[in-house]
Order: sequence, then C-alpha cells, then structure tokens
Amino acid sequence: MTKRRPAISVILPVYNAGIYLQQAIESILNQTFEDFELIIINDGSTDKSLETINEFIDSRIVIINQQNQGLAKTLNIGISAAKGDFIARMDQDDISLKNRFETQFSFFIKNPMLSVISGAVEYIDENGITIGRSFPVTTTFGVKKSLLNFGCVICHPAVMMRTKDLTAVGGYSESVGGRFTDYHLWIKFLRNGYHLQNQSKIILQYRILASSMSSEFSMTNEAWRILKRTLFDNNPKSSDIIIINNLIKIESSGSTIRKKGLGFGTTSFYLNSPKTFKKLIDVFYIILKNFLIILKPTK
Repeated sequence: MTKRRPAISVILPVYNAGIYLQQAIESILNQTFEDFELIIINDGSTDKSLETINEFIDSRIVIINQQNQGLAKTLNIGISAAKGDFIARMDQDDISLKNRFETQFSFFIKNPMLSVISGAVEYIDENGITIGRSFPVTTTFGVKKSLLNFGCVICHPAVMMRTKDLTAVGGYSESVGGRFTDYHLWIKFLRNGYHLQNQSKIILQYRILASSMSSEFSMTNEAWRILKRTLFDNNPKSSDIIIINNLIKIESSGSTIRKKGLGFGTTSFYLNSPKTFKKLIDVFYIILKNFLIILKPTK
C-alpha cells in the first residue's frame, strides 16, 4: 500500500547540535497540525547528535545521515527527499510554537498567490528566557521593497514555502554559502515573479547562544553594490562572495545580536538591552520608515 503524501515536509539540518536538539525536534512532533514528515539530515556531526535523533520513534521522521556537505547543499538534499506540497524550515536549536504549522498552512490556503511565508520570532537565551522579539515587514509589497533595497527581512528558520515554487527557482544556490544563502533564495523568488510575506504573529522561538553569536556588521557602499549584483545572478561566483565578506565591517554590539543569517533588515527589540528606551524609539522609527516606503509610489 502506497503511503499517503504529507501536506508539509519539514527540513531540519543538524551539525553538532548539542543539548538543544531534543527540544527542537519535540517542538515539531508536538505541532497541532500533524500532517507532516520531518526530514532530519545529520550533516557529519561529530558529537552525539545522531544518538539524540535515533532516540525518537515516530513514523513521520525520515533520517538522512551523511558526511559534512554544508548548509546549502544539505538543504537541497532535503528538498529532493521531500514529499509534501509545502516545505518548512527548522533550525537545530530553535523552538517552533505548537500552532506554527497550523497558522502557516491556513494562511497559504487563504492566499493561493503566496509562495513564501515567514513570521515574527521571539528571541530566547540559552536557558529559554525571552529577551526580545522581531517586528517584520508584513505586506508583500513592503517585503519586496525591503529585500531589494535594504536587506533580508525574511526569517529563514521560520519560513514555509510551496515546494513546486521552490523547485521552480532551483532551490538554494550552493555557491553563495554563509550569511547570504537565504537572502539569495528570496531574491530568486522575486525575480521569477513569486510573492513573499511575513505574518506579524510570533511562530518561533529563536535561540541566541554565546557560542553562535556574531557581532553586528555593516556593509560598505562597495560591498552593497557587489551584493546586489550578486543576488541577481542565478549562479553567483564564490569569488564575489569572498570579496563581499572582506568588505564587511564587523562591529562590536553588546545588546544587538545577529545569528544564523537572520538578516540585517529585520527590526528587533531586545528587552534586556541597557538602552531599552533607545531601542524602542528605533523600532517605531523603522516601522514608520517602512510605512512611508510602502506609501511611496514607484517610478
């Protein structure tokens, strides 16, 4: 008897996930929307990640064990194995809220023209304590405008995509790598006429760890010029990515932290910041700016 196709395929790449992997997997298995398969790809972990994965007994879990291939290639392997009409992303140390899939799937059904949906996230520390949240741009026009002009405003670990549209744009570009892997994918969706949107509702707890923190970075005008050219290339050159990374200025930032390629265009408010009031003002300023961008007519 042929097994019925799941509605959603969840792709969870794993590399030395440590103590948070169990909670990440449990957050998927405990979803209120149960029609999914969970594709866990162990990308050459050298810790006990595979042992943790094997502890779970659930018919919805598909395990792929491979030598280390890197994130982009691993995600493409997951896409090739996926059977669902939708693909959801998940990171090894984050937590999906129980109604995440139900919320995103329902939104897709109500909005058949959408290809990509992400949403707001709640930032948590290594102990699961809330330290802030994101305030994403939510309209398709606002998302498009922001992606093309200001930076990445789609949270990758919280995203769900239509499989046929993801396949049509060619999946992830393995030559990009690093902090721009997801950004390049969103631009490919836009270039091919697909629509992306964020929901204002928090659907994921996004864990910030001392071991995976990176300082905030800014880009020189030259780096941004090369990046925009590179993002619009179907097959970007690795050499261009190296040039961009060399032109990026790393800045020490005590309370504003970026991790795992969330993007430099997402507005965030960290509750434990020593400059809380200033951060709040910044949030309202950027919301107002995005609102004005949406109102501004295009030429």
